[in-house]
Amino acid sequence: MRPCAGFFRQDGYRVAPFKSQNMALNSFITAAGGEMGRAQVVQAEAAGLAPDVRMNPILLKPTSDVGSQVIIMGEAQGNRTAREYWGRKKGAFAHYQGRI
Repeated sequence: MRPCAGFFRQDGYRVAPFKSQNMALNSFITAAGGEMGRAQVVQAEAAGLAPDVRMNPILLKPTSDVGSQVIIMGEAQGNRTAREYWGRKKGAFAHYQGRI
């Protein structure tokens, strides 16, 4: 089975996967060295594109019931509890705005 991007591509559409925030244990290291969700990598390949961290700018990798490793634009930012993550999210958005 092929992701939907493959079907659109065969019909002549230009598509690219995007998921602003993803929580997953499975990740992929891009050619540029950034880390992103594996699902977006599979979708990028179906679309005929090289995986790019802008397709999955925020990746949360669970480390416990209440925390995750936070990866923003392919770079690990450390482990955060859910409360810490949500408390810093607004500042992080301002910092990375325009890079996507």
